Amino acid sequence: MGYVYLAQPYTSHRETPEQRQNEMAQREFEGARYAHHLMQQDIVVFAPIVHGHAIAARFDLPRTFDWWWGQDKTMLDRAAVLHVLCLPGWRDSVGVRNEIEYAREHLYIAVRYICPVSYRMHQDPEGL
Repeated sequence: MGYVYLAQPYTSHRETPEQRQNEMAQREFEGARYAHHLMQQDIVVFAPIVHGHAIAARFDLPRTFDWWWGQDKTMLDRAAVLHVLCLPGWRDSVGVRNEIEYAREHLYIAVRYICPVSYRMHQDPEGL
């Protein structure tokens, strides 16, 4: 049995460093909240943003997709399904776009789009 790999936007393009840091922390929180929702249902989930946010902050690691992809790809390779938490900015996220493309074109696993308010699952992002 596999697990859910949770994709979501992380990098912020806000004007000031403080605004960027706050937005990234909020995005991490929303990912943790959804992961918690899945875990309460006994669904195994790997949430790379939730996993990496604290480590990157504590040890001053890069916060770019290119740097983290080596870590995350290994986990996505073993996932049963990709959930995309559709927070604001998800369509513009380089990381989310790459994860969706990789899941579809290389792994042939299901991609599900998750409304960040209701947690409703959609097969088509236009349904959000």
